Amino acid sequence: MAEGKGFGHQTARLPEGVNLVEWALERKQWQNPRIRTLLGTIQLLEEVLDSNYAILHCSPDRLLEVWHQVQKVADVVRTQLAPLFEHPSVVPAIETACQGTRTSLSLLSREVLARLDDYPDDVPRRRLIELRKLLCVSIGQLSSFMQDTFGALMAADPRSTNDMDYYLSKRFPRDIEEAEWLYKSVVKLGHFLEGLTLEDSEVFVPRVERLERERQMLVGEEWEPAERFVRRLDDLTERLREVLALRGIRFDEMEILDRHSRQIPESCKRLLELQAAACEVIAGIEGGARSSRVIDPAQEADLERCHAVFSRRQAAVARQLSATLKDLSSFVPLWLVEIGNRRALLLYPSSEEVPSS
Repeated sequence: MAEGKGFGHQTARLPEGVNLVEWALERKQWQNPRIRTLLGTIQLLEEVLDSNYAILHCSPDRLLEVWHQVQKVADVVRTQLAPLFEHPSVVPAIETACQGTRTSLSLLSREVLARLDDYPDDVPRRRLIELRKLLCVSIGQLSSFMQDTFGALMAADPRSTNDMDYYLSKRFPRDIEEAEWLYKSVVKLGHFLEGLTLEDSEVFVPRVERLERERQMLVGEEWEPAERFVRRLDDLTERLREVLALRGIRFDEMEILDRHSRQIPESCKRLLELQAAACEVIAGIEGGARSSRVIDPAQEADLERCHAVFSRRQAAVARQLSATLKDLSSFVPLWLVEIGNRRALLLYPSSEEVPSS
């Protein structure tokens, strides 16, 4: 292998057949500008790398700030970054990375940049919801493209084995930290869900089946275990909202979590309200029967209808709640695999170990 100077007066080992003069020229005219432009674009996008949840719920003023910054990033990608990858490289590994980037740029232009072009600088208020959703997707795709491109380019550069610090921006350590935090948070969420799923099958579902079978409301000690389970779901809702606020969540994942974080407390509230209403009505009917000291067939029929109506409605809501928990329990392990795969794509120096989960 030929040897040439790298940054910090360290030696870079060039592949066989690569001319030192050619590499020096490419480094000055193409490779270093590619790296500088990528780092600058990453820093531009970093200013608006809010969570999807934040983008969907931020003020219109903040939304327009994010939109204009994304427009700047798109313009840099088109006018400054893309031309730098058109020149072939004398280093085979770099040329392979550039070919992959050219393919990715073509896809990015078609699937992301073209969709951004459909929106004017001053977006009408009626289109702000659409813009929020588009930005959630576009920012994630732009960020993934730039990080993947930067990682591939760095790995292919002959200097990368000697002067790794030159390539590591402040963004990457934070990406690693955030990826680890998201991964660990979802692991904890999965463990919490495992306990809830077990309690659901052992405590909650048997009582739902009893409601359906006997058509009688459960009161007092018979209902208390189910009520404790329902109230425990408040903790689950809080955990979902905490995870939603983290960075690194994709838009489709955020939609699933956001839907569950709304459906679960709504179902819990309906269950408790039905229980309270049923107890009040049943107590009123039974109180009237006790005061008259005579068993009135009409009152007995009213009581039976009350139990039948409330138990049917409560069982339906409870079944919906249980199904939502099962869906969430099935989604989280699959989501954890996806997060793990994305985390594995982050850049780690070869001399360091990947942080354990």
